[in-house]
Order: sequence, then structure tokens, then C-alpha cells
Amino acid sequence: MLFSSIVSTFGNVGQSNYAAANGTLDDIARSDNLHGLSTCSLQWGPWAQVGMASATSTQAHLTASGYRA
Repeated sequence: MLFSSIVSTFGNVGQSNYAAANGTLDDIARSDNLHGLSTCSLQWGPWAQVGMASATSTQAHLTASGYRA
């Protein structure tokens, strides 16, 4: 089980390195599955109480974009 961020799918401006790192985790899981290993990559969405998305301005941006933590 690998834990990545939904940023690898819906990245934001200025997060290209973060999106690439999380996309790599998703690709590792995909490659493992092709080689017969049972690997899953879970893309976490924004958390309301902690982390990068907990800022009030980020919450407002997410809500305006149709997302919620």
C-alpha cells in the first residue's frame, strides 16, 4: 500500500515537484501490478484539519472549485 496525493491527478500551479513525486508512487504501484505484485496507491484528497489544505484561503479555493475537505 502506497499513499500519495490527489495532486498527482489534479495538480496546482507551483506544485509540479510534489505532483511528480506522488505520480511516481502511483506509477510504482502500476508497475508492480504488471509484474504480478499486489500493490495499491491511494490518492488522499485534502484534509480539513491538518496539512497543506487546512489554511482558510486554501479551503475557500477548494470550495470555489467544487471540492471539499
